[in-house]
Amino acid sequence: METRSGGIGGSRRAFEARTILLAFLESTGNLYLNELLSEVQAVFGNSVSILKIRQNVYPEIIESFQVGHFPTLVLVRRGIELWRGEGILSYTDLRDPLFSKLHSLEDTACGVGQGA
Repeated sequence: METRSGGIGGSRRAFEARTILLAFLESTGNLYLNELLSEVQAVFGNSVSILKIRQNVYPEIIESFQVGHFPTLVLVRRGIELWRGEGILSYTDLRDPLFSKLHSLEDTACGVGQGA
């Protein structure tokens, strides 16, 4: 039996298999970061889900990821942290590691680079 995830759509198992960019944000909004995340979502499409986590709303999640600076961006897949960036990043400083990590995930899924 598959459990539906609240408000996200699809099965829980399918959601857990996704690559997620967690954006840990201060309580107040950041227009630049919102625009940056929108650009990243447009480029990566369904390859990455972006979740914004505000300090004042989800302090327990922020603590569990040991976030000490805001903003902090964490790329995760199946509960494993793949990459972390702290502070205000440029588009390139965010895009390049995401491309690299997603490309390596695709290679691993296809068996590229694995010994025969």
